Amino acid sequence: MKTIPVLLLGAGGVGRALIQQIIDGRETVAARAGSRLAVRLVADSQRWVRADDELSDADLKQILQAKQKRETVGEPRPDPADMVAAYAEQFPGPAILVDVTAANGMEPALNAALDRGYGVVLANK
Repeated sequence: MKTIPVLLLGAGGVGRALIQQIIDGRETVAARAGSRLAVRLVADSQRWVRADDELSDADLKQILQAKQKRETVGEPRPDPADMVAAYAEQFPGPAILVDVTAANGMEPALNAALDRGYGVVLANK
């Protein structure tokens, strides 16, 4: 089975809905595409949670619950472009960067991802 690393920037309503869809759709994606979406990084405007391999479904559910309660999760995060660079240093190879933030100034992070050959997905906000 092919593993597709996912870096998720934005853990608000849209980001949480995407996390839930990833969890709920695991079997369908595996059956249809022979792939597994491996969420390795979730960041909000202040903090991030990351994993060496991938965030488990239990980890993702904890993030969902905490964010629903407006609690903080993870550790203070660097600038988004630095997050992409830190990830790329640790994990060379392809990934998908998903930006579901409503933040201005994300272009450096998006460009850093594109420069590394990552797929980039943006929300229509």
